[in-house]
Amino acid sequence: MNKEKKCNKEEKELLNVIDITKLTNRHSCTVYRWIKKGKFPAPSDVITKKVEGVYSPSNKPRKYSFKVQERFWKKEDVEKWLADNKDKINEE
Repeated sequence: MNKEKKCNKEEKELLNVIDITKLTNRHSCTVYRWIKKGKFPAPSDVITKKVEGVYSPSNKPRKYSFKVQERFWKKEDVEKWLADNKDKINEE
């Protein structure tokens, strides 16, 4: 029985910062600096997740909880930006 995970079309159309760094060959800090300066499109979607668990150092269990934000870009926006800015990426 073939158990392939099916992704909807929308999931395939989004890129995270790791995808962006691979496409631009630049560190994530550079990508976020570009965003701050208006040189790169801002993320189109930000998802906040709550992470909870128990940490047990030396038999003293402690609960922890924190929030994590994931940023996503539309693939079409990034591809357009790459096409328009290919020369600028090589200059930096």
